[in-house]
Amino acid sequence: MFDYIYASVLREEGIYYGETVIIQTVYDVDEQWHFGIEKGQIKEFLAQYEMQLIGHKDAEDLEREYFSNSNSTISSDRRLAAAPLWH
Repeated sequence: MFDYIYASVLREEGIYYGETVIIQTVYDVDEQWHFGIEKGQIKEFLAQYEMQLIGHKDAEDLEREYFSNSNSTISSDRRLAAAPLWH
């Protein structure tokens, strides 16, 4: 299991909610991304390493699952959480 960033975020295209914040957060903790994966290309990425996708939730799936109200409407009160991990 792993998470990844869309390549468009690294290009700073401004497509997704919270994009600017996560870029700044990673910069502030002196971390860096080495690459991103194009949206919709995760299966192809994994195949390069002889892996296959058995489950996937993108940002929209997580938003629906965790930020929807009882009417299945996305709440406007979304908060971006980011925590750097070290090993």
